[in-house]
Amino acid sequence: MPKFGPEKIRNVALIAHGGTGKTSLCEALLFASGTIDRLGSIEGGNTVSDSDADEIERRVSLVCSLLPLEWKNHKINLFDCPGYPDFIGEVFSGLLVADAVMALVDGAEGVGIQTERYWRMAQERGLPGLVVVNKLDKDNADFYRQMDAISRRLGCRPVATHIPIVAPFQGVVEVLTGKAYMIENGKEKEISAPAEMQDAIAAAKAKLIEDAAEGDDSLTEKYLEGGTLSEAEIKRGLQARIFKGEVVPVVPAAATKAIGAAGRLDCLIAWRPS
Repeated sequence: MPKFGPEKIRNVALIAHGGTGKTSLCEALLFASGTIDRLGSIEGGNTVSDSDADEIERRVSLVCSLLPLEWKNHKINLFDCPGYPDFIGEVFSGLLVADAVMALVDGAEGVGIQTERYWRMAQERGLPGLVVVNKLDKDNADFYRQMDAISRRLGCRPVATHIPIVAPFQGVVEVLTGKAYMIENGKEKEISAPAEMQDAIAAAKAKLIEDAAEGDDSLTEKYLEGGTLSEAEIKRGLQARIFKGEVVPVVPAAATKAIGAAGRLDCLIAWRPS
């Protein structure tokens, strides 16, 4: 008997403009899942994804790399697709075998032109997607500004499932539960959500509930009658809409510091009903 049935397998293509941090994100996800015990770096030439000599020398991905990992009784196959247009054939190959995509956006510079192009390719194939706002540890990075840019430039309805703890960026808050996480000794540790973020958390959760309520008629009816949904109902409603491509979850990140990696993994297994 195979360890994972089809309903427990996710094939996810990572797409973005070159230099947005896909390879570093792969390292963070592999590290968070326990697949590797240390974070490699582009500068060090020791990442799992970019192992070819030319990739190490050029510090760019040249081929679509397969990176398998396990998370919460699921098998996730990550396809790290090159970001530069010279290698678009590799991106196309990754999208052919993927059943979802994860797009990266630079928290300071915004949505890259190739990100838009690859996102359209994914949409033409009907693939549900997740967007990661990466590099939020950079100067002038702004998660909420990029949420607006994602809506405009990718033509989707973004919903924040996690929001950043900022000044400086040091962790994330899971909107649904209110749980907060930051990195300590290289690992994510649960902390109390900052008191000054309670209004932002409440506003993000209200948006989450509103989007989930449109997942099916019964949820819509309950929401209109009472103005809220249970945690299980919110998950069910969002799951249905993500799978249909009606909403796109957005999460904050600083891949080189592995901040927010667990939340991204949770989103990857949540888009499709098990």
